[in-house]
Amino acid sequence: MLLFRLNTLTFVRRMAAAFSLMMASQLPAQNLVTNGGFETGLTGWSNNATGGAIGSFATETVQPYAGAKAMKVVVNTAGPNPWNVQTLGPTFTALGTGRSTLITFRARATTQGTRVRFVMQTNVFQQRDFTLSTAWTYFAWNHVTGEDSPRLRIQYPDPGTVWLDEISLVAFDEPASGVLPVTLNPGDRRQMMDGIGGALTWYSTRVLSSPHKEQLEGLIFDDLGLDIIRLKNWYFPADYPINKSPAAIPNNQRTSYNANKTFYDMAKEGGRDISVLFSSWTPPENLKTNDSLTGTDSSGALNATLKKVNGQFVYADLAQYWVDLLDNMNWTPDYLSVQNEPGYLASWESCRFAPNQTSTLPGFAQALDAIHNRIKDRPGLPVLIGPESENMNDFRTQAAPLGSRPYIDLYAFHNYNIGSDAAINGEIPKLNQIRDDFDDRPNWMTEFSKDEFDWLQTARVIHNTLVEANASAYIFWKLVWSDSVTTTPGIMINIDGAGNYTVGPTYYAIKHYARHISRGHQRFEVAGGDTNVRASGYINPAGNQLTLVVINAGGASAGISLRTGGLPVASATAFRTRQFDLASAPYQSLGAVNPANVQTLAARSITTFVIDLAETLNPYDPALLRIDRFQHHGNRVTMTIPAQPGYNFILWKSPTLATGSWQKVSNAVFTESNGLLTLSDPTPGTARAYYRVQRDSGP
Repeated sequence: MLLFRLNTLTFVRRMAAAFSLMMASQLPAQNLVTNGGFETGLTGWSNNATGGAIGSFATETVQPYAGAKAMKVVVNTAGPNPWNVQTLGPTFTALGTGRSTLITFRARATTQGTRVRFVMQTNVFQQRDFTLSTAWTYFAWNHVTGEDSPRLRIQYPDPGTVWLDEISLVAFDEPASGVLPVTLNPGDRRQMMDGIGGALTWYSTRVLSSPHKEQLEGLIFDDLGLDIIRLKNWYFPADYPINKSPAAIPNNQRTSYNANKTFYDMAKEGGRDISVLFSSWTPPENLKTNDSLTGTDSSGALNATLKKVNGQFVYADLAQYWVDLLDNMNWTPDYLSVQNEPGYLASWESCRFAPNQTSTLPGFAQALDAIHNRIKDRPGLPVLIGPESENMNDFRTQAAPLGSRPYIDLYAFHNYNIGSDAAINGEIPKLNQIRDDFDDRPNWMTEFSKDEFDWLQTARVIHNTLVEANASAYIFWKLVWSDSVTTTPGIMINIDGAGNYTVGPTYYAIKHYARHISRGHQRFEVAGGDTNVRASGYINPAGNQLTLVVINAGGASAGISLRTGGLPVASATAFRTRQFDLASAPYQSLGAVNPANVQTLAARSITTFVIDLAETLNPYDPALLRIDRFQHHGNRVTMTIPAQPGYNFILWKSPTLATGSWQKVSNAVFTESNGLLTLSDPTPGTARAYYRVQRDSGP
């Protein structure tokens, strides 16, 4: 048994109040809350405790968020109703019914998980609850008024101490006719991103033999900004298992087998921090019913699965194959998928598994159990993902048994339900099912492209997958491919046998997401848009930069009004690809833009806005202060938590949980990358142990 306890994590604001005031003058909307920073005490605010509740209200000068003061509320005894302890703020006279507003504030509490409720009500009740941590955190509420003159109320349903500062309400006028409001709400966080990726499988060896190898390497590993590359298993020695040496792999496969190591080295060299997913399409021939790597039998029929010996599926032999494969690789992938599309048979390499074993089919879950049990104690074990199902329908079936298998760290699916333009939006309910029914761990979309889809359709698929399924990664299939028709839309880089290549428009669609969205970014909610205009937003690990990717799929230009509200915007730049410029200037830098102005989206275009903030927002809400990943593989214990820039952490260990039994893991290994901190105990031993993580407060 392992016990984890995360002490509350704190984050320090690093901006002078004077700078905050300077930046505030640049905001497009006026704060309608007078004394929202409590610099004149409680002027403009009234407080009460009723219904048997006991509470006190004061201004405090110790560690305010900004300026010299903050409001401190101590709830000694909470009442039976949330409003029994309450702060009454201003009434916004003649604000107007149906008016779009943005309420923002900073708050912290002595106890993580303490709630506050913000209410807008004179007669019509509207409310939103917020959960606080012990760090000053930015919160936002995009709100539409339900009456003409609502009053702001703040209620405290939990006992404890709460501090509030920098309370703001800005009201937005309706944009000019034809201009769409797009509201950024980085206080409403969604999935943590692992990044955008692409596959290097068939045809990718041409990159390494190309006379343009250096240019291609730069495009794939640097210019795009990819976080993940997906490689294919080519370990199939002739006469396996008698001969297990990679030297026995047939020549046509050995070139690709060796290329994987080269691509892995490229992903890791020169400061690159690109993760590698290694996927297998099939077990070796001797373990399959058709004695072939493909999915067909001698008659050409699709008929391939795992063999039975003495009435039992050869799970143990399959597990041994993975031991042999990992023993004979001279590199270790970051992520591992042991069977691509386990429910699908094809004329190429494939092998069919049922979700759970039947009388005629092996179980994918049982195969995973056998493999995991054999490799779990290996040093540097990759993160196991699955089931990489071919579509969202099959995913729900194949993934169901994996919920009880915690060694599967990530769910993985493919988007091949999406076979037409109409299906791009038509399949959104299935993406929502993945989000809602498989939310116990992150999910990745690990393979999709469609030759008939143009670059803008591809962008729409990416947007829907990230926004509607909460996918943490999106991996495009045909990163490098070969087609005699060099203008095939669904290929990013089309390469011929001589190594000559063309870069297709889809490359730039991927770049709009990959270049400025990386592992450790977190998606936040963006409201607004219409049938053609779609926007998604991401905050970087440090919390000081927002990326907004906006698609205009329509045949006419569109204007948008970026509603940044109380965000401390320092500057913004934009990058655009539009149909008109595809041949001459794709992914064109537009330079500096003013978010306060109406932004014009060209017809059939993608625009990426990169917004730098004048201060650092706390990038995590309390729900994300958790162990994101944990692995216990015999010879190591590893856990991953959200990093907090500027702070160190201590890994503690106890055999019993008894007082005085906790000891620091003196040889703990700490690795921080893209907003995530990995803590490892390299020598955990075999006895039961409990672990906890604590912020290092210094000497």
